[in-house]
Amino acid sequence: MIAYLEKFLALVERFVVAHELIAANSAKPKYEGPLAGEQLVSGGVKELPVEGEDVIGAKAVKGGVGPKPEPEDDLDDEEPEEKPKRKPRQTKPKDEPKGPDVAKLREEIKTKAQAIGVGDSDDVADALEALLDKFNSRTVTKIKDEQVPDFAEGLQPIYIDLLHFENGQMATAMKKTEGADEFNDLLDKYDVSKVKELPDADVEAFHSEAKKLVSKYYDIED
Repeated sequence: MIAYLEKFLALVERFVVAHELIAANSAKPKYEGPLAGEQLVSGGVKELPVEGEDVIGAKAVKGGVGPKPEPEDDLDDEEPEEKPKRKPRQTKPKDEPKGPDVAKLREEIKTKAQAIGVGDSDDVADALEALLDKFNSRTVTKIKDEQVPDFAEGLQPIYIDLLHFENGQMATAMKKTEGADEFNDLLDKYDVSKVKELPDADVEAFHSEAKKLVSKYYDIED
């Protein structure tokens, strides 16, 4: 009986001790800090990676040191854009050089030949005849089309000689009139004192102006 009572007391004693331990644990304040494997961060708790865990790409926490994420290289994935090809410029066809105006040259030849024919210079008339013989033609109208440019070129100096001759005739005629001073003024305009000093380049222009002046005092046949 005594042994049974001792066992009962021992059980009661254990129950009291256990009860006191439970009461003592429940009275301690509860820990609300980060657990093992966690780190305080701004605004919460960040779980730290365990040893051996891949941390590539993890962001650094405030107050701690950590690797910054590497920017992904997407250049290999992007195909280079092809620039639009420019359209080749269309080159304008070059204008082919035009040949001489044969019809116009024929009219000039005819006009100059007529002036030589009615002129008073035998030397100029003989030069025209020699030029026609050179082209195997008796008249300027018989000159072939392919001969016209060369004939016109050969006729020009002969025609200039005729104008030189006629300018001299007009200068002599104007000395006998009241228009002598006007004629001298015309010579001064061309920076010469005598008509024979006129350069070939000015002969035609001078002849045209002198003819108008002389027509005021003489009747001149065109």
